[in-house]
This record gives sequence, structure tokens and C-alpha cells, in this order.
Amino acid sequence: MLQIINKHFRGRYTKHYRRGYWHIIADAALLFAALSLAAIFTGIMMYKPSQKIVSLFFIPNPQQGIEVPDKNYEPLELSFAWQKQFINRKDKKADLSIEIKNISPNNIDSVKISFLDLDDTSVLMADSALSINDVASNSAQTLNHNIPLNFGSEKKNIVIKAKVEYKINNRDFEKEISLPILPIKTDIFVKAAAIYTSPDGDKLGLGPLPPIVGEPTNYWVFFEAESDGNISSFILTADLPQGVEFSSNYSLLTGKLEYDQVNRRIKWTIDNINAEDGKQNLGVEVVLIPKKEQIGLIPVLVNNIKYKAKDRNLDTDIVSNVASIDTSLPTDHFNKDKGKVAENN
Repeated sequence: MLQIINKHFRGRYTKHYRRGYWHIIADAALLFAALSLAAIFTGIMMYKPSQKIVSLFFIPNPQQGIEVPDKNYEPLELSFAWQKQFINRKDKKADLSIEIKNISPNNIDSVKISFLDLDDTSVLMADSALSINDVASNSAQTLNHNIPLNFGSEKKNIVIKAKVEYKINNRDFEKEISLPILPIKTDIFVKAAAIYTSPDGDKLGLGPLPPIVGEPTNYWVFFEAESDGNISSFILTADLPQGVEFSSNYSLLTGKLEYDQVNRRIKWTIDNINAEDGKQNLGVEVVLIPKKEQIGLIPVLVNNIKYKAKDRNLDTDIVSNVASIDTSLPTDHFNKDKGKVAENN
């Protein structure tokens, strides 16, 4: 091998090197470059990193020696969802689910979530904020939070946003997130009661009390309807059982009253009821003539009481019912123990 190299060198010397130094310099430079590339390649193959690979989302901080979030990166992810599809007007709070994810390798400190109104009408109470001391790295959690609210009858939706503030490695972060719109459900409250004597002691009824077999006793049955918002197409129906008749006397200020003699059915309708309208009332006089087989019993005066209306905000139907009314007269403080039918002597 040495002889071959020596022979090659002598030939190259005789042919090139004796004539000038440029060939010697060029060959030396090529040899140096080849040796340098070989050394670099060997170093790369034998290199063993001593530091951990830093996340692409983080850059080293030469002052602190720790990982610091890139300015365009948000390590805290939040999502908000109402636990119900709507809120009733009578409710003073709304239940909110908050999903929190820390997708960074660092703990997040001092998380504060404040809630702000998005429209001109304020609905939030002062103590609606939520504070979280620490969110561990690469962790997720779900929190339930009650938000106190205060809104009037004209309010249709809860429209608010969350302001989120937190720290990571002593750097402050802040962002705002709009919450899903929460519709407000309107309700209507209906009552029914029968009386013989008014709360002021005025006698409204007529006939024997307790009722006596074969003799008529007149009672007044009152219906009351009230809305906490805006409703339309209110309809209330109530049936009179056998042995009870409608006297044709009634008291009504709002709406329309109809009586179906064939089906023995009272029907009360009102086009619109708003919260500011207050309580709407209907009073009807009914006549009970007890039968012998009802001795010792408490007869029913009105049954199958049903009502429905349209929630104008949600455009949904409200449907419900009221318990039957009998002669026990629980709201008549003067006569509530005089409901059982007595024998005619």
C-alpha cells in the first residue's frame, strides 16, 4: 500500500509539483476540507444531548433559566356550558359548568374568572367571580359555578362574557370569552279556590252550610292567573260534575268567559298577560244540590282544571293543570270545616 502511495506521489510530483506551488496548495486545501468534514460527521454521530428537548411552544429565558410561554401561545383552555337550556324568571341564579385545561408543562397560578354583561341591561350581582388557586400542568378539571342574577320581566336572554386572568411563571395572561346565550323562560301561575264567605266576612254564598241533601247551596269559585313575563293565548278550562250547575253569575275584568252546557265546561281566555298586568281573576257562581249517596262526603265542585299559554320569548307552549275544587273550602277561614253533606231531617 505504501509503495502504491509512494509511486502515485512521485508521479504527481514529477508531473505537477515541480512546475509550481499552486497544485501543492490546492491538494492541501482539499485534504484539509476532507479531514474537517470527517471530523464533523464523527462528532455528530457520537453526540449525546445533555439537556431535555424543549417544547416547540416555549423558548428559554436566560435570566430565569426556566421555560417561558411564547407570547402567541395560550396554555389555558376554557369552555363554558349552562347546565339548563333556559332559566326561569323566578330563579335568582344560573348554574354554569366550566371545563378548564392546562395544556402546558407548567403549573398555572391565580386563575380568576369574572363575569361581565354584554348588553345594556345589567343582570349580574357583585359576587359572581370565581377564583382558582392552582391548575396543575397537563391537567383538566370541570367546575360547577352558580352565578347570582337579577333581571326584570322584560329581559329575554342572559348575555354575558367571562374575563379570565391567570399567571404562569410570573407572566400575566388575560382573555375574554363570550358565554352561550341563556334564554329566560316565562311562566304563568294559576290558582283556584271556592269560598262561601269572603276573607272580610262578607257572605257570598247562599243556602245551607254544611250542604244538605236535596237543597241547593251556592258557592263562588275563583280562578287567578299571573305571569312573570309576557305570554299570549291563555286558555283555562274547568268541568262541572253532575249535581253542580253554573248559575250564570260571574265576575270578570279581563278576557272572555264561555260556558259549554253540553260538556258542562267553563272556558276562560285572555289574549295577552304581561308581568306588569298583575293578577287576572275570574269568579263564577256554582250551585250544588247534594244527593243522598253523598251523605258524609265532601262533593267536588269543579274538576279537570287545565290551562295553557304561549311563552312569547321562547315561542313554546306552557301546559299545566290545577287540583280539583271541593266543598272543604280550605281558604275560607269561616267555613272550612263545613264541607261534608248532611242528611235532610
